[in-house]
Amino acid sequence: MKLLFFLTFVFIGSKIFALDQSEDEYCNMETQQPRDEILQTLKSIEKILKSQASHFCKRSPKAENYLKSNSNLADVENKEKAVKNLGIEDSFEKFYTSTIDLTGLNVSRFYPVWWRFPDRIGGNTINIFRRFSENADLNPFGDKVLHVAGLNLQMEGNDGLWGGGAKYLKIKLLSQTYRKTMRNARHGILSIARLKENFPLINNYKDGDHIPSMLYSGLFLRGGLTYHVKTNFQTKIDYSRSDEEVMLQEYNEETWGIRNMAKSYAENDELLGGDYDDIGLTT
Repeated sequence: MKLLFFLTFVFIGSKIFALDQSEDEYCNMETQQPRDEILQTLKSIEKILKSQASHFCKRSPKAENYLKSNSNLADVENKEKAVKNLGIEDSFEKFYTSTIDLTGLNVSRFYPVWWRFPDRIGGNTINIFRRFSENADLNPFGDKVLHVAGLNLQMEGNDGLWGGGAKYLKIKLLSQTYRKTMRNARHGILSIARLKENFPLINNYKDGDHIPSMLYSGLFLRGGLTYHVKTNFQTKIDYSRSDEEVMLQEYNEETWGIRNMAKSYAENDELLGGDYDDIGLTT
């Protein structure tokens, strides 16, 4: 296509140069085509070029209609809708970021963080990370401690325990430097069963039993620090800064009910389990 345009422009240029000659000089050129034949040739070429341009640059009907009513896309507030109306396929995966702020809390306690995986073909990804020197100005581990704690946690999962899709949570990569900052990652985050009004608990649970959440996945992060989250799903990432129990969910049917609660734990609490070794790293 580019070669066609180049050759065409060379041809047109040569003809225009010929037309620019004086009338006498032009008429004395024995090998030159008559003027009307040259003009007809140029018109034919112009027609071909317009046809090719129309073929290669044609917008979709959606794009044409949208551009007629929105000449300046910079003024469009809903950019995602604009892209859809233009008929453009967005080939890039979208990511969503958020922050978990546990600064000012006890660094010897681990606090619950939870989210609900959508049911999605191909699964969902969630990355939780922090730079090793972040929060050094807050002195969480003492004055002039610059190497605070680094974390790079990459997980993949899908749906909740009560969902109908594929159910899993897998740690794909984990690196912790200077101090361990995460514990007990589960597809159903560790929670506490509590009575809901006068309903019997489901599955013969007893009030105060530690059970997996039926909806939420999650883990526990060390207090006193800031963490950053990147996901390819838009579900909110929740967390608690409290040392008291907080509500994850409550539900009831005619014959049973339940309230799922979560709380922080001291780092030596057996319920948290042990520290993780690095996962998925090569040397």
